Amino acid sequence: MGVDSRLGQLVLFAVLLLQACSSGESQRTTKDAIRAAAAAHADNICLTSEAMDRESAQTLADIADLMAEEPGPKDDSTLAAIQGASLARQRGCVD
Repeated sequence: MGVDSRLGQLVLFAVLLLQACSSGESQRTTKDAIRAAAAAHADNICLTSEAMDRESAQTLADIADLMAEEPGPKDDSTLAAIQGASLARQRGCVD
């Protein structure tokens, strides 16, 4: 399995994970749901860095940086991805 194929699967997994974390949070506030999804995304990035390779994890974090630079309002999933990448950086999983 090539790196491009694995990266595509990782991105899909991250998106599905973020959706699952945020969709079942009806009793929590939106802010708490975003925070939980961000933590899950950070965990995913860190696990990717440990289990596969740091380059794939770095790519996931870099994608969040690109999303942060896009003008306009951000939806909850995008905010969670951006915050998750920041958490992964704080943990030292990516640069």
